[in-house]
This record gives sequence, C-alpha cells and structure tokens, in this order.
Amino acid sequence: MQTASAAGSEDPLDTLQPPELAACARLLASSLAHHRAKFGVVPIARADEQGDALNAASAKTLDEALAIVKDKQARSAQMQRTQMGAEQRHHPRVSVNTPVRLAADNGEVHAGQLANISWGGAAVRCQRAQFDLNAQLTLIVPSGGGDHFSVQSTVLRESSVADEFEYGLRFESLDPEDEEKLEEVLRVLLCSAEHDDRRSEVRLVQRLEIEYGDAGEFQATLEDISASGLMLTVPDPLEIDQSLLIALSSSDTPFALNLRARVVHQQLVDDVGFDMYRVGLKFEHPTPKVKERVSALINELAVLGSRKNDESTPRAELNLAAPADI
Repeated sequence: MQTASAAGSEDPLDTLQPPELAACARLLASSLAHHRAKFGVVPIARADEQGDALNAASAKTLDEALAIVKDKQARSAQMQRTQMGAEQRHHPRVSVNTPVRLAADNGEVHAGQLANISWGGAAVRCQRAQFDLNAQLTLIVPSGGGDHFSVQSTVLRESSVADEFEYGLRFESLDPEDEEKLEEVLRVLLCSAEHDDRRSEVRLVQRLEIEYGDAGEFQATLEDISASGLMLTVPDPLEIDQSLLIALSSSDTPFALNLRARVVHQQLVDDVGFDMYRVGLKFEHPTPKVKERVSALINELAVLGSRKNDESTPRAELNLAAPADI
C-alpha cells in the first residue's frame, strides 16, 4: 500500500513498530470484514492496479487506522500510569506493637497486640480469642494521654501460629471525632517508624475533592445523599474496597463536608467520548452521624441563602459573618 506523501518523504509504514503494524492490519481487516458483511463481496485490489485516486484513498484510510491505533495505545499507557499511581497511593500500613482491645457483639472484650494499622484497616494478634470470618468487632486503640478511639471492623482473614491468632480487620464505621484521632495516630507512627523522616511525607489518606459551582448545586447534591452512600463520576479509576475521604464543597460558600467512604463498585462510562468512571461509595460513618452532618450543612446553606436575599434590604446594621464550617 502506497501513501500520498510527497516524493522522497519517509513512508509512515517504515516508522512503525511490529506491534503497531499488526494492530493496524487487524483493524483494517476487521473494517473490511464488517463492510463485506453489510454490503457483500468487496475485492481487494492489487497495489499495481490502483490508480492515483485509490492510492490517495488508501493512504487516507491507513492514516485513520494509525490514528486509532495510536490513540488506543496512548489511552492504554495513561491507564497503566493511573493504575501505578493508584498502587502508590495505597494507604501506608505501619507495623507497630501496641496493646489494643477487641470487643465482640456478645460484650466480651479481649486484649490483643496491634500488628499493623492503616487508614482502612488493621491486623491484630490475640491469644485465646477466636473470631469467625466476617465477624463484627470493635477495635479499641489508645491515642495518647489516656484517651482512645473505637472503630467498627469486620474480620477479613485469620491465621494462627501456636496459640496466637492474627486477624485482618477492615474498618467499617468510625465517628468523625475518632477519625481525627486515627489520623493523628497514623501521623505519629509514620514519623517514628524506622526513624525515617521521609515516612511522614507518605499520604495518610487519599482525598477526593469535589467542588460545585454554586450553593444551589451543592445543596441539591447534599439532599440527594443517602444515609448509606453516594454516587460520583470521576475522571480516574479508583480501587474497589479502597477507603478514602470525600471532600464536598462549593466555590461560592465557605462550607465543606468531609465524609469517610469506601469504594463498593465502579463502572466505565463509555458514552461521553472519553473515559469517565461512575463510582459507588459507601459511607464509613455511622448512619445517624451522616444524617446529622448533612442536615447541619443544609441548614447552614439555608441561613446563608436567606442572608444573601436580605442584602438588598436597607438596614441600619447588617451582620454578614458566615457561620463556621461543620
């Protein structure tokens, strides 16, 4: 196949790597087969039988096929970079040896040792305590100064050595106040682990920042948030079962809402002309806390809206100070 390039210029086929040539040939063969299935037999012309018009058309077809192949390669490379970045964003899991407690649903409390901990889960070693897979436990972790925080957890894995059991826990539900304590504990552990100051630079949690253009759009989203979760469309894929911090805000209000959530499902949206991902998130705060925080923010937005509407009303004194973030 000859191209319509100027005389003496380099044939684009000579610049291609074998995988690109193979992908291009498969694409053209597939297009020809599709055309034959729709319109009947289409002969393949010999190169020496083609005129100038056919040569020009074939060159254009080749260019289109090459553009498709290169675009696919570029998107594949971008996906690999995104996946590598996602792997690098894994929550740092810090090895420690801290006494903790595990509380079962029946009220029994067992002492244990924290083997490691991250933003999304922990591993705990216990003696003489056996829990079933998928058992619901409360992990109680000291946070300094005689204080502690509690995390509702699920047993995902179990292993044993002699009379000691190790349980892999996934964090399921955490009060916002305790979330701050967890983040502080992780920050201290990261800074002190192996006496390596660089560990303090590791991201403790991935934040997903969602900013809305106006207060109305922001409030509509808040009103649509269910007690259990949230649906978002994002440009980059996330990881199933990943725990992250959703930061919702609006560009024209001083308010923001941070919600801890876990990725439960994800689907590629392929009808928008470019890759986007529809992500389902399950909140990791107790349901009453989610409702309370969302309702409080909606009330603050309503107050702010009424103040803005009253700005045109002449008054001797008008206090426009915005309420504090929740």
